[in-house]
Amino acid sequence: PYNDPETLVMVHKAPRLPTDVPSNMSLPDLTDIRDGSSFASVVGFSSTNYTLTEFGDPAIVSVTRVTEGLMGTFRLAPLLGRDIRADEFGANAPNVVVLSHAIWRERFGEDRDVVGKTIQLDRVTFEVVGVGLEAARFEPVPVSIATLPGDASVADETADALAEHGGVLLDVV
Repeated sequence: PYNDPETLVMVHKAPRLPTDVPSNMSLPDLTDIRDGSSFASVVGFSSTNYTLTEFGDPAIVSVTRVTEGLMGTFRLAPLLGRDIRADEFGANAPNVVVLSHAIWRERFGEDRDVVGKTIQLDRVTFEVVGVGLEAARFEPVPVSIATLPGDASVADETADALAEHGGVLLDVV
């Protein structure tokens, strides 16, 4: 379902014990791999739920939080608007979102003027900067948010420590 799928590799953290299973990575793990590898790109994503409180009745929607470069890695382009820019990542970045084609159709009635509007997710305002293609296969959930909240300096990689510090565990491609 992706362009050149033979060039994509999913990376997991190796299990510590033979009885453990491979696990997701922290943002510092992803940064280490990206900075120390020969991969053309290294990106991460994580899914969660948020409450969408505008454009119809409040609804719980699944959200994919992404790191910089995800759409480019999968060679996806938005139907409307644009991808999330490099300057829209990080602690002080603006809250921006790329809507999936499905949620654009179902919640926004295929409004071609949705780009530039704002939506509320868990009472936080996000600007819509794009809408994904209907054929885009990287639509595991309806909304993509630019930033991954959490302390990028967290060194302890256990899930409990990450949760305690507000970190996020990522799937890495």
